[in-house]
Amino acid sequence: MKPECVLVRVGEISLKSRKTQKKMFSTLIKNIEAAIPTGYRIETNPNRIFIYTDDIEETVDSLKRVFGITSVSPSWTCFSGLDEIKLLASDVATEVLGLGPGKSFAIRVRRAGRHPFDSRTLAEEVGAAVKRVTGASVNLGEPDAEIWIECRSRRTYVFVERVPGPGGLPLGVSGRLVSLFSGGIDSPVATWMMMKRGCEADLLFAYFPKGGDESSLKRCVEVCSDLRKWAAGSELKLFTFRHEKSLAEFVKKGGNAVCVLCRRMMYRVACAFAEMRGAHGVVTGESLAQVASQTLKNLSVINEAAKLPVFRPLIGMDKEEIVGVAKKIGTYESSTIPISSGCGRFEGCWARPEKPETSASLERIKEIESKIDIDGLVSEAVNSIREVEI
Repeated sequence: MKPECVLVRVGEISLKSRKTQKKMFSTLIKNIEAAIPTGYRIETNPNRIFIYTDDIEETVDSLKRVFGITSVSPSWTCFSGLDEIKLLASDVATEVLGLGPGKSFAIRVRRAGRHPFDSRTLAEEVGAAVKRVTGASVNLGEPDAEIWIECRSRRTYVFVERVPGPGGLPLGVSGRLVSLFSGGIDSPVATWMMMKRGCEADLLFAYFPKGGDESSLKRCVEVCSDLRKWAAGSELKLFTFRHEKSLAEFVKKGGNAVCVLCRRMMYRVACAFAEMRGAHGVVTGESLAQVASQTLKNLSVINEAAKLPVFRPLIGMDKEEIVGVAKKIGTYESSTIPISSGCGRFEGCWARPEKPETSASLERIKEIESKIDIDGLVSEAVNSIREVEI
């Protein structure tokens, strides 16, 4: 007994104004159409989308990664008459769930529109029919199986599972951001969290190899490929800029403040690129006090270099929480691919000082920068931006 359609639920969209709902629904439908296999028909109702397709399994798998969807259910349908609903629910109970004597079940009802019966009557009538056909018992507390019935004005949908979606808002309804994207564990999670809030993203990778090594860039491409699985309806593009000349200058003149100077430069380049791309801010994977450059004092000093808002969705999360999200969204494995600096004398970033500054002074940082052609370095970095083929 094969399901006939996929019932799609939305959450937060339903809380918006009528005008905003219409816009978000339109974007969500576009993203769904980009995600699912061909050969489908879509119907909509308030807070519900129904997708009729022959490829139920692949459609459900694709919808699990479409932002704005809270859950989906493969469903069977019938007209909203009481006899039709009882017959369909009984068929599902026997042919799909295999209910019989010694098994228990519960009927869960949701009703919308006008009907000659209320929700309690519907649940009791259907429960009695299923019990009579299967010999199973009713258990509303901890049943062996549950049968959900969503009864609408013309058609009723019967289903036995709810597959969680990511929730959030449809990708594209909240504008565009530039993500400072290292390809490590944190920045993909931060980007995903802003995508969940409806933001499209351009990924910007600071490329500073030593000795020609490209392992960090290759890892970044792999992570971007994983993240693209969540970008139905949008182009998730990866860009790089050359950062080694700036770092070399900071190593010469910055002492233990190299990390702070480095991040300020990244912010400047990201903001300039954001303006080129029509983006309204920058997102980073920074988490408070996780590394030296992310202390409260240093973040304040680094933030001063940004011309646009900087969003840090991970700011209050610890590493275990971030890793948990990375595993959930499928970027963790690629993010932990080993990389090298490309130079045998260095592990990790070749420019990192032995004891990085943890409490930078803005006055001192500006004094150091006054001895460096910052504007020239920014211009060179921006001019070096190139899109990477994924």
